[in-house]
Amino acid sequence: MTPLEALPWVAMAGEYPNARALCTPTSYSLDRRILNGYNYCAGSPVTDPGLVEKRAKIFGERISFILSNWDVLYGVIWHKRMTDLINELKGIQIPEHLSEVEDISAIKEGRGDSEGLKLAEAYGRLIDLYYQMWSYHHWFNTVAYFVYISRSQAIRKLFPDIGDKSLTKMFQGFDAALFQSPKELN
Repeated sequence: MTPLEALPWVAMAGEYPNARALCTPTSYSLDRRILNGYNYCAGSPVTDPGLVEKRAKIFGERISFILSNWDVLYGVIWHKRMTDLINELKGIQIPEHLSEVEDISAIKEGRGDSEGLKLAEAYGRLIDLYYQMWSYHHWFNTVAYFVYISRSQAIRKLFPDIGDKSLTKMFQGFDAALFQSPKELN
């Protein structure tokens, strides 16, 4: 994993949705480090029982709100944000090639820019949108994992002999734009 690929995981995957937005009771997040291009992670537990209780109240309020308003938060707002982001990505103008010499108009108009600057700006915007996409993804991905884990634990308590395959089949069949191919989305 390159540092560019790992950065969204470091910045958005663990720290923000878990620790700061949802306030998971027993975990601050994941501690992540990039060393020689490798991404390492370890849990960062909350060990103070009083703090766990305080965080549990905050978490309960937030997760309840999200789940009670899922159809709007995910079904409308999240989909619109992702669609807008995809459309902005499609609209980025990336020069196909750089000319050997800048056009004389750059000099005569005193613009102070170049084709190279336009390429760098397009690249910068592409990276900004890449991070934004990961942030949007992790907000609801984190909630989905909490629901999956909670339901799995409840089902295993009710049916202790249930196999992993049967449990997995119970969670299949939902319609998620996350898993649609780009061909289907266009």
